Amino acid sequence: AGAEKTSPVRDIAALQQAVRSTNVILAVVDFLIDAPQPLLPDPIYRRIAETLEGMASILGEGGYPVEIELARSEEEAGLALTATAALAELLAQNYEWIELAQPYATRDEFVLHLFRQRSPDWGKDLVPVNAPRFKAESIRLFREVLGDYADIPVTATADYFEGVANLGEKAKKSLHAWEHLTIGAAAPQLVGSDLGGNPFDLIQNRGRVVMVSFWFTGCPGCMHEIPCHQRLLEKYKGRPFAMVSVCTDESLEKAKKTAAIKGMNWPCLFDGENGPIAREWNVMTSPATYLLDERGVIVAKLLHEERLEQRIGDLMRDR
Repeated sequence: AGAEKTSPVRDIAALQQAVRSTNVILAVVDFLIDAPQPLLPDPIYRRIAETLEGMASILGEGGYPVEIELARSEEEAGLALTATAALAELLAQNYEWIELAQPYATRDEFVLHLFRQRSPDWGKDLVPVNAPRFKAESIRLFREVLGDYADIPVTATADYFEGVANLGEKAKKSLHAWEHLTIGAAAPQLVGSDLGGNPFDLIQNRGRVVMVSFWFTGCPGCMHEIPCHQRLLEKYKGRPFAMVSVCTDESLEKAKKTAAIKGMNWPCLFDGENGPIAREWNVMTSPATYLLDERGVIVAKLLHEERLEQRIGDLMRDR
């Protein structure tokens, strides 16, 4: 931010060269669609941020008019604004990476290695001191999108744009996640029916440590983790620990069959594809796991197997 700013044209040229594309706006969105996870290398992210900031400073508060050089059509103008929402999501992902790494002495070095193949600088700014900045800027951008670009249709197919018709819906979902789904926030409500048709309300488990997980039959990682969940349930049997799973399969019959075959003998709710519970919990990937304390506050999330068992063990130590 303290560096001298280049003109948007030179900035765009640098970004075009970096991502090997002839159109910066399309390149940004295409990169986000094709990336295995919604993360960009730091140098490219910085150029995107500078480009968008430079455009905004020159064009003023009016946004990105369709007559600017790289947005000759309404569709390209929409993609430019989609890139702004994608940038906000990137910052949220950076914050989450920092947040989830905190309880552990080391990160997954193999994952870091994979990302650094894309850019040697990747991850260098993912340190706790930067987390507040990432959060504040992500929220600011999402509020800008909600206030000024809410009606722009979503055409990108990255995971975090699924199930939304326009940028306003995406911004609302993400702002809801910032308020209700970060560590330290009171968890959203979770009300529904289990696979047998029995009513379920998460609040009935207040006073217990609760694990909430989202899964679907075609998710290999979800199926792989079921034995871990069974061990946890058996280990803490008779103690203030509860587990609830939410299935996002396309049919109730498929969910019932999988649960029976896998021996999922704990409350399992059926939500369907892009159902109301998954939307409320802003589920963008599976398996997704949240741990709640006895007050219903999120204390950990997106943990798997050893780390999941370790964190639950910490929470249950004196119970």
